[in-house]
Amino acid sequence: MNAAEKNLVLLMRIIAIVSACAVVAIFMPFHCMNATHEMLGLGPLPDRPVVHYLARSVSLLYTLHAVLFWLVANDLKRYRPIVAGLIAWFLAFGVFILGIDIAAGVPWFWIVGEGPVVLILGAVMALLFKKSKNGDQASEN
Repeated sequence: MNAAEKNLVLLMRIIAIVSACAVVAIFMPFHCMNATHEMLGLGPLPDRPVVHYLARSVSLLYTLHAVLFWLVANDLKRYRPIVAGLIAWFLAFGVFILGIDIAAGVPWFWIVGEGPVVLILGAVMALLFKKSKNGDQASEN
């Protein structure tokens, strides 16, 4: 495994660990979600079925994302086409989430801390992925 591949594995695992933190919100009592919402300056969280559903299902999807990143990072060579797809999706996600954050009117620190960070991490993953592939080809020659 070359250095770029090792760094890509490390980055994917860090992303997986951070994404896995969403598992807490799946089981979090609503009053805790509301307190967090208010602490962020967003006012009271509406106590409506769709809010409960979206908060928990999005958290579940982030947890699925974490598991997928972790598992794929265990064998980059085997899952190379999946890694390429995950990186492309991660970059697209960064663009879309930035647009969603802006349209939703979330606070500036949320906008800056989500979409741009995802785009930067996606770009780093893409660069490491490309370097790891070039390193594989160089070692074959």
